[in-house]
Amino acid sequence: MTDDPEIHGSCHPEFEIVRDAFAANFRAGMEIGACAAVVVDGEAVLDIWAGTRNDVGDPWDRDTIVNVYSTTKTMASICMLMLAEGNFGSMRQSPGTGPRSPLTARTESWSGTS
Repeated sequence: MTDDPEIHGSCHPEFEIVRDAFAANFRAGMEIGACAAVVVDGEAVLDIWAGTRNDVGDPWDRDTIVNVYSTTKTMASICMLMLAEGNFGSMRQSPGTGPRSPLTARTESWSGTS
């Protein structure tokens, strides 16, 4: 485990637990550089960064650019939950996707199950 990282930025007191978890990842050796931001009702309640951005040791800055992967699954899930919570649409099964649809029956016959 490493020493406490120097965390830059701002953190609303109610979000100190997030800041603490962020620091714990560095202490556990799970991060070399990272940032986190949370906006609630238009207010930035957390905007922090720490560590380095490359193997050379250049510091992670407030505006460090990184690749982002696999975010669409999370966003799609959030949208579905918002739809379900707000009754914006039906969450019933689409035709042809039920447990006895032709596609399911065909798959079961291939695998030897019924």
